[in-house]
Amino acid sequence: MKLCVLGIDGATPLVALGDDRLVNMRRLMDLGLYGRLQGVFPPGTPCEWDCFAVSQDPASFGIYGPRSRMDRTYDPLLANRNSIDASTIVSVVKRAGGKAMQLDSTSQIDGVTDQASRELFLDRILAASRERWSTFHELASQPDWAFLQFVDSTLEQTQNALWEESDVRYYQRSVLDYHFALDEQIGTLLQLIDNETILLVQSTHGVQQLHGRFFINEWLLEQGLLVLRESPRKTTALEKSNVDWSKTRAWAEGGPCGQIFLNVEGREPQGTIPATEYESFRYSLKNRIESVLPEERDAPATQVLKPEEVCNQVNGVAPDLMVCVGQLAWNTSGMVGGGLLWTKFADGSQVHTPSHHGIFVLAAPNCPLCGEYEGARLLDMAPTLLDLAGYEIPDTMQGRSLLSGKEKKSKSDDPAGSDDQNLIRERLAGLGYI
Repeated sequence: MKLCVLGIDGATPLVALGDDRLVNMRRLMDLGLYGRLQGVFPPGTPCEWDCFAVSQDPASFGIYGPRSRMDRTYDPLLANRNSIDASTIVSVVKRAGGKAMQLDSTSQIDGVTDQASRELFLDRILAASRERWSTFHELASQPDWAFLQFVDSTLEQTQNALWEESDVRYYQRSVLDYHFALDEQIGTLLQLIDNETILLVQSTHGVQQLHGRFFINEWLLEQGLLVLRESPRKTTALEKSNVDWSKTRAWAEGGPCGQIFLNVEGREPQGTIPATEYESFRYSLKNRIESVLPEERDAPATQVLKPEEVCNQVNGVAPDLMVCVGQLAWNTSGMVGGGLLWTKFADGSQVHTPSHHGIFVLAAPNCPLCGEYEGARLLDMAPTLLDLAGYEIPDTMQGRSLLSGKEKKSKSDDPAGSDDQNLIRERLAGLGYI
């Protein structure tokens, strides 16, 4: 059976699964399995689609945020995409002799600066999206592929570009308009694939309103755990500040989840925490942050996590602690200077940040499950697709098939399955095409 994966970066359950006017999405939901999709931790890392492909979490790549530490020195963290030696869904298909094709729609379009530029931006990004969708449809119409994946980043780019939009109604209408355009493209795809094609529509994460930022290095400065030789006159990146590493015990990197690093003797060049006190110091710091942050300006609950508690594997140079404020509705900042611990955005602000859950809709003629499904994870999607298509699931994959322990349907189990055209006509009739 063919496998077709359609990625919609930034799609959230509330709109993508909740608006009945998206008739093609609704029809796929009626025909198959759907629900919220738990992303990887932390969300918004640059390797989410790689995580899907190998069914492994970002820590397996040595990635713990937008930027990651490369070694045990005090050098600045870098954005990176480490490779990992593991089987991907594409490599499994290719080893079986199948043809696999992948396409993405990332486009570099000038951002929004004023009311005139926002219209130009939307025109350009939608035109670029239509061109990429046209290419995708051409690929889908070819008869010889076994795996086809298209990741459309236009929705997320649109949301990010308009994040400072003061006209909330304009923002909401623009985002919804793209959902409608996207739904039409899905309808066209359904006319090009047959009922022997397994179709997965998914987003690796959603978006949510960002309420504000917590300046985590400022808090460490207040606690005397981070020491600067001189205070910057304005808000400054820590890597551009004069840090006294001989007196510093902890420092942090910002992002959707803050990364805290401890300065340990024998591990860091100028370590100050005795190795024998590492665990007790880490435990104490974890408790201090969790107890202090919620008291500041009624901030929501804060989680301080050890990487080994939330990651399947801990590779590379991991942070010692990871800080998540208010289910990621508050970001952390690693900037220093200015003396502020919190910056709260105005009510109604359209500033966005990644959320824990994206969406998935799975339509497969042999899938024994149907309707809304709770508990699906991004790491489960590749094993599920391979299971449905009859491929062996690699041992390196950390997720599990949603069909584990269940028998797949055969054509004889479904009267419509005995006649290919009946199912195609059922799809198209429900979409209003016939």
